[in-house]
Amino acid sequence: MPVLLVIVNIAVCYVIGVLGRNRKLGFWGHFFASLLLTPVIGLLLVVATDPVRDKDDKPARQKAVFKPAREKDIVSVSGKEANT
Repeated sequence: MPVLLVIVNIAVCYVIGVLGRNRKLGFWGHFFASLLLTPVIGLLLVVATDPVRDKDDKPARQKAVFKPAREKDIVSVSGKEANT
């Protein structure tokens, strides 16, 4: 019975590591924190840490936002600006 509890504990710590893979501590940080402390504290760390950010200071999994062109940037078919 104790072997089963150890296996379940390691499996829960692995899931917490997977949940924290895109966070500041990463997979291994969250995995070992939940293994050494408790899975509950590891889960709290996942919720409390910030997501990893790109070079543009956006969250890694945030999608790009469509921005329409400005009116002066629109060019007609003939190659001249539309508002001349």
